[in-house]
Amino acid sequence: MTPPAMPVGTFSASPGQGFRETAARNENGTYTIQPGDNYWIISEKLYGTGGYFNALAEHNRQKLPQESRLPVGQSISAPSAEQLTASYPSLCPKPSHREVADQRARILSTSTRLGGGKTYVVREGDNLFDIAKYELGKAARWVEIYELNRDVLGQQFDYLTPGMQLTLPDDRPAGTLTQRPEPTYQR
Repeated sequence: MTPPAMPVGTFSASPGQGFRETAARNENGTYTIQPGDNYWIISEKLYGTGGYFNALAEHNRQKLPQESRLPVGQSISAPSAEQLTASYPSLCPKPSHREVADQRARILSTSTRLGGGKTYVVREGDNLFDIAKYELGKAARWVEIYELNRDVLGQQFDYLTPGMQLTLPDDRPAGTLTQRPEPTYQR
């Protein structure tokens, strides 16, 4: 058995064209499946966001028809984000979401936030209302989170990017519910 090809250097999409692509792609335009991988994780490794997972699964459907079973060591086709968007536009992140993510990445890399205390890392499906409810004790306090993070959130405060860090207000009441209940459904 030959070892998998080594990944090539970092790829970066031009500003405004989408997410930054990372160094997980092999020289021949493929990706070698690792233990614990699924299309979401592979999408994060290749494109910096899990948002391309449906397009990546569809692109590789003939080779691997069962997307829930990705054999370790198997190579899949790993086209660029632009190629996936051109071939599967309805399965890729919306252009406005790509622009927001690019803008947030630029802001986060150049700014330091003042004030606030605890930092919250956004998970898939989070929104300001729920973060305020479970982290601050009152859902109505979502406005405080927005005000502290206005530079990062901009006008699209209803679209939170998984992995982004939000500063929370310092004055958290005692006895606050701090853990969101796990969803009873699976995607």
